[in-house]
Amino acid sequence: MYSFDATQIPDGGYQVKVVASDAPSHTPADALTGDKISERFEVDTTPPVVSALKAKVEDFECAGAGCHEQVQVSFDAEDAFSAIAHAEYSLDAGPWKYVEPVGGLSDSKREHYELEISLDTPGAKLAEHLITVRVYDRHDNVGVAKTVISTPAK
Repeated sequence: MYSFDATQIPDGGYQVKVVASDAPSHTPADALTGDKISERFEVDTTPPVVSALKAKVEDFECAGAGCHEQVQVSFDAEDAFSAIAHAEYSLDAGPWKYVEPVGGLSDSKREHYELEISLDTPGAKLAEHLITVRVYDRHDNVGVAKTVISTPAK
């Protein structure tokens, strides 16, 4: 088995040709040579690009001990070689949650995402929140972006 560093070659489709010969240990008349060409395979080591990440805090109401806010988040993802497989978001370094693209199906090199995140802010104080998104292409390369939002005091 032979392996190579795929990051050293451009993304694309490839075939490998292997040639074996016993010529170094035989006379030219007795030497044997054989070759084999592999099936086509793809190399994709470039991550998708996450762009236009926007987060906007919507109007909210405070009642009792806490406030419930809604954050509208949108972003784009694009990969130069393969289709976008899926996207996820994390709020304040919490667990990752799946995000469905606006079209409902991740099947192209460019996808647009819109989601609404619910925030609970105890005590109605000014708070900062970290929103991180990550996007995977079909070859599991991942692109990441983040933004910080501030929720106003009420």
